[in-house]
Amino acid sequence: MNCRLYRIIILCVLLSLLLTAPVAAASVPQVARLSLVTENAWDLDQDTIDMLDDMVADALHMPFGGLMGWVQDVDEHDLFAAYNAAVEMKRTTRDTPDYPAIVRMVADVTDADLAVLPILTYYDEEIYHGWDFSADDYLVSRASVRLLVYDRQKDELVDRRITRTFRDEYAVRGRAHELARDAMHAALAEVRLKERVRDLREAARSGRYPY
Repeated sequence: MNCRLYRIIILCVLLSLLLTAPVAAASVPQVARLSLVTENAWDLDQDTIDMLDDMVADALHMPFGGLMGWVQDVDEHDLFAAYNAAVEMKRTTRDTPDYPAIVRMVADVTDADLAVLPILTYYDEEIYHGWDFSADDYLVSRASVRLLVYDRQKDELVDRRITRTFRDEYAVRGRAHELARDAMHAALAEVRLKERVRDLREAARSGRYPY
């Protein structure tokens, strides 16, 4: 297939999507994806933060979702304002953020059908070098993530905590960065985030949304 024909096909597909996409934005399911929160994290680099954020974004991604009126992200400005207000208002008895209450409030304020908050609750690693050249380095590392998902239509809050640890001779797979990746992957699978987004899409496509 030559380049020109390929461009024509892509243009036709996009035009078709535009012509068939629903017009009423109010009938589009809304998703509120909050940025990663970090708590007890040492030597945490931006690449790890971006990686974890991207993992959540990928799980929520729906190709052509906004264009077709299947799934739409909450406006970033509204989301940021709602989260800041919720953090100030929803505190535990120890004056720490009450994250379940915060996620619920964000969903209510932004009219989101699904609200997601990822938290890196612990992140640390220590490398102990051998006493001589013949001794291997020893690695002690740990990463813990917490993932909260609130389904406003069902009034269902899912709160998962996953921890990964490593204590052994140095290995790349034992680095805190890799442990955090594995923990987030497991958390995303347990809360069935991809399936929840697909459910919203199918409700919009079949005309069952708004519920």
